[in-house]
Amino acid sequence: MTVGAIPYIDDPLFNLTELGVSGVLTISCVLWAICAAITNVFNSRAARVLIAVATAWGFVWLAPQAFYQYYRTIIPGLPQQVVVDWPPTGPARMIALATFQTRPSLSAHGQGVLIWSLVAVAWLGRRAPRSPADGDTP
Repeated sequence: MTVGAIPYIDDPLFNLTELGVSGVLTISCVLWAICAAITNVFNSRAARVLIAVATAWGFVWLAPQAFYQYYRTIIPGLPQQVVVDWPPTGPARMIALATFQTRPSLSAHGQGVLIWSLVAVAWLGRRAPRSPADGDTP
């Protein structure tokens, strides 16, 4: 197998130290938790799924700025700049991410996993609290 055939070999994540990678993973988990919390605000399953898609769309659009700000703290000399562009228009970009049909990068595939995990959180939803009359006692 040639080096060029190894998936993700050129991914920028591999240029970071172990501490740098752990920071990226921490930011990813925190942003996912925020998206999941927003998704579970509504009681209706349909509303939760729509909110899941909307928060995933927002993540795909805005998260690169959060990660760039983190990179600025660990990579000396990176200039202050806005790295986000216009939001994704139409469903094509989100569908490509969700079906893993984009360029093979950890970022793009992570975004696909994020989309599906938020939809799963929305679909499973929050359960209504059980009352003591249901037989549950602490």
